[in-house]
Amino acid sequence: MIAAGPGPAVAPARALSPGRVAAAMASMSVVVHVLVLDASSLGSLAMTVMGVACLPCAWHLWRRPTPGVWRTTATVDGGMLLLHVQGLGGHGHHGADPGPAAVGSPSALMWAGVALVGGQVVLAAVVLLGRRARRRPSPPAPADRAPAAPGSARLRDAAAPDERTAVQSIKLGT
Repeated sequence: MIAAGPGPAVAPARALSPGRVAAAMASMSVVVHVLVLDASSLGSLAMTVMGVACLPCAWHLWRRPTPGVWRTTATVDGGMLLLHVQGLGGHGHHGADPGPAAVGSPSALMWAGVALVGGQVVLAAVVLLGRRARRRPSPPAPADRAPAAPGSARLRDAAAPDERTAVQSIKLGT
């Protein structure tokens, strides 16, 4: 807490975590699906139900975004992106194509949904690739490091298999 003068203490501003950003994007995607709902179209109803199915992922992304949650998000969003882009290719998706993309029209909302899903895919890829890069082993130590003491674990571990056999036979006196 930071005291801002004589008034009450103020908590420092924190950056949003990638998981919370992705959760907000997933929630906005659900809203887009509900807004383009056409109750007379079975396809529209099915897509809205599938959109609502994003809520469990959004919850996990908000609470504890593990690598498994990120992989699931990337996989599901990648599939949704493929389906939506195919639908926007001129065949319509949630009902009839209204013509020019006016604000609030299904076409404009569908493009907004595609942008949200595309953003989630990119964010998941960045997070997963970033974690993968941090897990890479560090490069080997330089060769000019001080030599290990004879019989030390570092010397035994660094020795080649044939050298280990020779060291063991010398210790055993064979």
